[in-house]
Amino acid sequence: MLKAIIFDMDGVLIDSINGWYAIFNKALEHFEGKTVSKEEFGKNAWGKNFNEVTDKYFSVSVDRIKEYYADSHQLFMDNLVIFNDAKDTLEQLKKNLKLAVATNTPTEQARKILKSVNILELFDYVLGGDKVENGKPSPDIILKILKDMRLKRDEVIFIGDTIWDKKAAEKAGVRFIGFKLDSEEKIEALSEILDIIR
Repeated sequence: MLKAIIFDMDGVLIDSINGWYAIFNKALEHFEGKTVSKEEFGKNAWGKNFNEVTDKYFSVSVDRIKEYYADSHQLFMDNLVIFNDAKDTLEQLKKNLKLAVATNTPTEQARKILKSVNILELFDYVLGGDKVENGKPSPDIILKILKDMRLKRDEVIFIGDTIWDKKAAEKAGVRFIGFKLDSEEKIEALSEILDIIR
């Protein structure tokens, strides 16, 4: 029996690629004196573990990059958009299900983002990649949510928009629905989940 839905945040609830791209390039230019194309960002950084991306592109510590991101928060927020049907869909789902977020974004940053678009209060649990040993595509983040929320694998659905989300769900042994992503089950709008779970 379905008891909970776990959502990836970026690209599922929030259209944030432009925000992350802007802040990433600002940091890269500041610390390394260079920038990357949006194509390279999408291929090598988008949706991946924050620490791994930082290690790959920056010569300074992860903590320095986190501080810089925090100081540049407004640039990110200025480029952030919540998907049109996200809030209404979450409110409908919340009536009967527990809701969680599993994101490679650091937890406190994720909470701030969700709060800024007025949906934080709809989630029972928000977990970022900084609270597990390995971010997606490792299953760690999903398995920790299952453990902390006392859920079984067959009681949840994970909705994500990247191959990393799909791999994490497969490794965790949970049902996966792709958001605008080719997979066995796929939705093009969040509201479509309401029909799937009826």
